[in-house]
Amino acid sequence: MSARPLRSATAAITLFVFACALGLGVDLFTKWLAFSNPSTRLLDEVTFSDSRNRWEVGGSDEGAVHVIPKLLEFHATVNEGAVFGLGQGKQTMFVVVSIAAIGFLMYLVSKTRSRFEAVLLGCLLAGVLGNMYDRIVYGYVRDMILGLPGVHWLGTWSIPGVNYPGTDRLVFPYIFNVADCLLVCGVAILLARSFFLPAKDARPASAAQSPTQSDVARASGT
Repeated sequence: MSARPLRSATAAITLFVFACALGLGVDLFTKWLAFSNPSTRLLDEVTFSDSRNRWEVGGSDEGAVHVIPKLLEFHATVNEGAVFGLGQGKQTMFVVVSIAAIGFLMYLVSKTRSRFEAVLLGCLLAGVLGNMYDRIVYGYVRDMILGLPGVHWLGTWSIPGVNYPGTDRLVFPYIFNVADCLLVCGVAILLARSFFLPAKDARPASAAQSPTQSDVARASGT
């Protein structure tokens, strides 16, 4: 009876490690491709743009690789903050939070027997490790993916307190990386799963422990 839970736990941990290794590998490879591979035509100079209030590589336009007009563009930049550019310069705090997140994810995967959840947790760990590696080694996070480039909001409305969409009125002004995708999508899927999927029906202990007809037959020797 104990073999099945053991196999389930082993499979979950295996998927967790595989998802983490794959996600981390893709994240670090794309960062290397954007910042170290000359074929991407992205410059090595790192400068701070006062107009966009972020660190950038090669300026705001030079070196951009246009993939799909108005949908996807690759543009190397660096971010000293968190997702959406929050908390600029607080690298020590982000490293400490990342270490705490790693411990929490390891605790969660030790409790789960769901392979789906194990994959999601592995993706989250890959995102945490990918950005933590950048903060420790470089002091900032390397970003290169820009969605909806050049797409602007109409009108003059603005959300108070957050200065969005700002003077440029871009729909999505943030440049991100694969690790950010893994973190944001992983958290969103876990939240959606917890809110919208019905919980498994828990049978009462008496019902769970009650013998079936086949158990009774075997016990009686029939």
